[in-house]
Amino acid sequence: MPEALLAHVVQSAAAAGVLGGLLTVWGIRRPSVRLRFWVLALILPAALLPLFAAVAPVRQSDHFRQHAALFVAARWTTLPVGPWRLGPALAALVAAGGVALYLRDLVPALRQGWRVGRHAPDGDPRSEEIVRRVAAQAARLGVVAPESRLVQDEEGAYLYCRGFRSPVILVSTGALATLSPEELDAALAHEIGHVAGHHLVLGWGLIALRSLLLFNPVAQILGRSAVLEMERAADDASTAALGRPAALASALAKLGVLAGDDAPTAPGGLRFHVLKGRLLRLSEGVTAPVPEAPEGLMLALAAGAVALLVFFVVA
Repeated sequence: MPEALLAHVVQSAAAAGVLGGLLTVWGIRRPSVRLRFWVLALILPAALLPLFAAVAPVRQSDHFRQHAALFVAARWTTLPVGPWRLGPALAALVAAGGVALYLRDLVPALRQGWRVGRHAPDGDPRSEEIVRRVAAQAARLGVVAPESRLVQDEEGAYLYCRGFRSPVILVSTGALATLSPEELDAALAHEIGHVAGHHLVLGWGLIALRSLLLFNPVAQILGRSAVLEMERAADDASTAALGRPAALASALAKLGVLAGDDAPTAPGGLRFHVLKGRLLRLSEGVTAPVPEAPEGLMLALAAGAVALLVFFVVA
């Protein structure tokens, strides 16, 4: 068991390294494309294992381990540390890191959901204003307007979209009091950008993958990277629709400062370094997309490179 865990972590790290390197070498900046690369890095190591076991049993032979494999987890887990073996302690440490990263993202989202559940709407007439603004931004982005709901929470300033088949945009009265009309429109367009990009469905898929790979810290980091690209893609959608990157940046700054680590829309919460990176990116404005190679070809080449490297990593 320690050998399998360590091997999978190394395979995930190899996939992350290869795909991250290709993103840099190929100069890929579009968040929608980068998102697919990180999802590929998350899925491939786990998906390739049963395939390799079926078509290449030679990977488990002693000859392959001794002469061909680049990394053999068993060699590390059997290293002596005083009277003990390294394996159990190393596996426990790695698994603890994965669980900590997973909970670090899950707990704030659960707390936010609990908080929203405590504040039911009470027929506030400002709800109609939110409905109108959501409809206007949805029309700009060319999607059906999602349901919107004003949450009676003066102390909490938050605005985000949740749901699966039927997305709902939740706006707290605290956020409504904090944001200017321009900032509110930009923030709503950002959330509708998530709907247009089908990010809610993908987000649930990422949660499922991260739950299955609970003990793999590299997989948790890859999941965070994918979420960040979804946020950047929604930033771009808002800016392209309204042409107001400064308004969106101002809204993000206000909501981020007031929400602290409980914001559910950023990996690990809206921490300063994540928020700062998005604000700096928005300050550059929306530029014309840089011509890139066909996405399918790039993903196929990347998948082949990862498969080749992962093939030589065994438990």
